[in-house]
Amino acid sequence: IPSNQWNPTNSAALGSLNAYSAASDGLYVTPAQGKRGVKIAGLDTNRTYTLGLYAGRDAAETRVTTYTVRGAATNTAVLTNSGSAIGAGGVNFNNNKLAAFAGTAPDATGSIYVEYQCLTGSFGYLNAMAIEENAPTISATGTVPALSTTYGYPSSPAAFAISGTSLLAGITVTAPEGYEVSTSSTSGYAASVTVGSAGTVPGTSVYVRIVALTPAGAHAGTLTVSSRGASTRIVPMDAGTV
Repeated sequence: IPSNQWNPTNSAALGSLNAYSAASDGLYVTPAQGKRGVKIAGLDTNRTYTLGLYAGRDAAETRVTTYTVRGAATNTAVLTNSGSAIGAGGVNFNNNKLAAFAGTAPDATGSIYVEYQCLTGSFGYLNAMAIEENAPTISATGTVPALSTTYGYPSSPAAFAISGTSLLAGITVTAPEGYEVSTSSTSGYAASVTVGSAGTVPGTSVYVRIVALTPAGAHAGTLTVSSRGASTRIVPMDAGTV
């Protein structure tokens, strides 16, 4: 797009990709050329990344590009780059949309590959790209009061809550010796439990109780809440008794 045709009023839609250079230059591919791409290297394998891809061209012909992002997993998206009145304000170029890829984990070498291919029309484009690092974050709320039981019987459970965002794996809750945990108050108890998977884990209750065969006496400890690449959280526990 010649820079004098770029509409800067759409900065809210395009964010940091609302730039004259992004609108006036870029990479292209024809249907005969198949796929082209770029490699982003040197990324942290304990982080996920959000990618935003922009492409636009002033043409009445409808031109659509397929984008494939490959890291630990592969995802695709399509973006209409040009066409009659496709943009905000009735212009013939994309001036308000991105192909967005959230929660993209690099491969084992710390690389993400971005490929672009013409899907419709004479050309496919990649004009600009933004990448943002997302640190995995977990939280744990609540405390465990002093539990008690008679030898041979598990105690009544206590509950606390966990959650996480931008995760590379699920959240693992590990109980101290003499205790067990579960995501159900009545069954499934074990020394540790993993909740959810990569991505987002919404607020989830985890239950903890004293194991039935824990020896008589006082039993103190802490619950640990962990996930790959995230800072470990500790859930305080008052000493329980058997």
